[in-house]
Amino acid sequence: MKPIACLLMGLLLTAAAQAQKAPLREPDANKPRQFMTLPLIVPVVLQQLDSLLQKPEGSPVSLQLQDLRLTGRVVSRGDGVDRGLETVVIRLEGGNTFALARRAGSNGFEWSGRILSYERADALELVSDKSGLRFEKRALYDLLSE
Repeated sequence: MKPIACLLMGLLLTAAAQAQKAPLREPDANKPRQFMTLPLIVPVVLQQLDSLLQKPEGSPVSLQLQDLRLTGRVVSRGDGVDRGLETVVIRLEGGNTFALARRAGSNGFEWSGRILSYERADALELVSDKSGLRFEKRALYDLLSE
């Protein structure tokens, strides 16, 4: 009788565990897009990004992208193990996250960065080419599915 009771108890616990929903950060469909006022392409001044990489953890940050001012605080920096890579993560006001990285390569620096708004399913991605650096608007789920 004990094995049957244990089996039933195990089935009950398994069913209860599967009935729970995983917590998801779903965007609010009623809120407008965070970066709706910006054009599809926003040029970036290289000196602004350079200064962000020099900020110590906990310091305030301000970045002007045309008509949009982004303010926040540095929450994480690269640990310095890879001397050719500099990274910083900034928590912006309104819950947005800005991750920025610069890698030293044979042809100069390679930049990558994203500003993600999970609440509004909006994002900006840093793109680098011959003409310079720029942010391009993206849908959040397009970036997350890459």
